[in-house]
Amino acid sequence: MVNGITMVGAILTNKSPVSLDQVTPLARLTGDPLVIVVPADSPHKSVKDFVAAIKADVARVTWAGGSAGGADHILAALVTKVAGADAGKVNYVAFSGGGEALAAMLGGRVTAGVSGYGEFEGQIKAGKLRALAISSGKRLEGVDVPTLKELGYDVEVVNWRAVMAAPGITADQKTQLTKLFDGLAASSEWKSLLKARGWDDYYLAGEPFAAFLKEEQVRVGDILKTIGLVK
Repeated sequence: MVNGITMVGAILTNKSPVSLDQVTPLARLTGDPLVIVVPADSPHKSVKDFVAAIKADVARVTWAGGSAGGADHILAALVTKVAGADAGKVNYVAFSGGGEALAAMLGGRVTAGVSGYGEFEGQIKAGKLRALAISSGKRLEGVDVPTLKELGYDVEVVNWRAVMAAPGITADQKTQLTKLFDGLAASSEWKSLLKARGWDDYYLAGEPFAAFLKEEQVRVGDILKTIGLVK
């Protein structure tokens, strides 16, 4: 199974009878930094402007992004929190895809949008959207957009993707599958694909990835509690 941070949130918000504790974590493959964008004619010229607006009236700032409880929603909640506003009152509108979120922004129906940088790259370069900041720990190569951290906001969210195996596989099967993904991650073909798709190399395998997954489930759960999606 291929999944990511959005599934972590979906399992919690939907009170799923099954969880990621029941599968066998193999490897985290990619990381997709998120970008906060506003329409080109927005009065918010910087993250500082945007954060001030949130602090002044959190309900008036509307966010467009992907599914409720997913990476986009988590980022909106964390930015709202560092703005000094109640993350439980974040005004988030969930769309099924970046195209719908883009239409809402360009139509003036929302204040800002969140998605993977690649989703909005064309509109940013065309001058239709203004990128305020990205959510990764470091800047994207070749992209002149600051990170939230370098601007003084202690927020980092990466939309990671990973591979899980079925529960109950043998130790030998797990070793062989992990070796398979070790080889994939080290290959020149994979590195070329990462560059072509604009994905960050976020490779982590075996027990370190299993530990990360447990920590991420706790972190996401805590954030979703502040939003009010999880009790």
